[in-house]
Amino acid sequence: MSDIILIYPALEEGENPHGSMLPLCFAWIASILEKNDISVRIVDFQIEEIDIEELIKKEKPLCVGVSGTTQSRFESFSIIEKVKTINKDIITLYGGPHATPTAEDTLCHLQALDVVVRNEGELTTLEIMKSLKRERKVDYNRILGISFRKNGQVVHNQFRPFLKDLDNLPFPSWHLFKMDKYRIKLDNLNLPAHVTLTSRGCPFNCSFCSARLLWDNHYSRRSAGNVADELELLVDNYAIEGYKIFDSTFTINRDHVLSICAEIKRRGLEYLKWECEIRADTVDKELLRTMKEAGCYYIDVGLESASPRVLKTIHKNITVQEIKNVIDWANELGLLVKLFLTWGHPTETLKEAMETYQFFEEYKDKVFRIATHTGIMIYPGTGVEKFARSNLYLPPKFSWSTPYFELSNRNLGSDPRVPLLFQPQLQYKHFAKINFRLHWKPLLNFSNIFKKLREAVTHEDIRKRHFNTLIDLLNERFNLNIGKFK
Repeated sequence: MSDIILIYPALEEGENPHGSMLPLCFAWIASILEKNDISVRIVDFQIEEIDIEELIKKEKPLCVGVSGTTQSRFESFSIIEKVKTINKDIITLYGGPHATPTAEDTLCHLQALDVVVRNEGELTTLEIMKSLKRERKVDYNRILGISFRKNGQVVHNQFRPFLKDLDNLPFPSWHLFKMDKYRIKLDNLNLPAHVTLTSRGCPFNCSFCSARLLWDNHYSRRSAGNVADELELLVDNYAIEGYKIFDSTFTINRDHVLSICAEIKRRGLEYLKWECEIRADTVDKELLRTMKEAGCYYIDVGLESASPRVLKTIHKNITVQEIKNVIDWANELGLLVKLFLTWGHPTETLKEAMETYQFFEEYKDKVFRIATHTGIMIYPGTGVEKFARSNLYLPPKFSWSTPYFELSNRNLGSDPRVPLLFQPQLQYKHFAKINFRLHWKPLLNFSNIFKKLREAVTHEDIRKRHFNTLIDLLNERFNLNIGKFK
């Protein structure tokens, strides 16, 4: 029997480019619950198939907690509804990056849900479970950081302060997971790898980003010793040879990076290969050199747009020259670079979009991978959502809790469960043309033909997207009515 079951939903098979990533949120929450003698069962539908009804009847939990992303929100809702159907007395919780900014909307539409756990979940979940285990009931009025219904109205309790010292958290409860099923795919390497977090939050305010909303622009970090202790545990118990640092931005604090790199080298862990996300304005050549000496082989950096005006509009607060500097330094040092480029930001013109395309053309052979998105996904609580709603680019009564699935988004490399921002000056037809240039024009270079064919053979979603983009352009150019792949 378990006091609480934590359930993570799955998307359609093959949609996660990183492989099935272990839900770190549950690993941390479970660790603090177990430390307080609360029994936990974790079910991750990304890597296992379990009958929920059989599970509930066997474990008899007091509570079920569900997490997930905006992409998986409907799967999360379905799990919550099924739990209540099985046993209406089980307390249902919903948390994570989608739940926090949509607490009101979700509680208004999902009657099977009892509580939204906003922002950081460890202490809030612990307080709920202590009360449930002790008294078999919870006085929601007294718990910080939650939203719930009271007398038919949604109530948002006062914000719970973030943890001051992340080192006080026990290490993630890896033993509750089938660790052999989680292997992060490190680009250009075939190594057993896992994920870690060295910090939480992001102090920046990019208009398109939803990650910062979970942390309310708060930023906290772990000590170098604490991070290295966890890496040694993962090496000793799970034989990892690499890892990806999933901090929103690893290089926010220079001293933090330097101390971790020094501790990694002191303990002889620099043989482990690792990847991280950086900001161009937070690094220099010497910092990158130090990271490489500590095992870093790959950096992810976002330019988003090559238009200075757009960069300012979306609050990116970097310059194109800073990105160029990072690429040059990385090439000199032998670091691989993944560069993020996007098209369709608020008020962006077609001319500005083509500036980004020209940057793509200039640098596509100078970085290891360029991750492109034609069309900005609208995430709840972001500046992009506010812009879309105020300009009626979303329906006036749009709700994140009602069914949404736009299959044509997939042709642009976007998730069909998340709306894209279309504007009069940048519509689907413009994105389709850009997408054609990105994915089909390179075929004019003979050496790229085999690469594209290999991608299409290996990944069904990539195959459909490439061919549907071509069909869109043929239909428009020649007034045809060719059906698409579904």
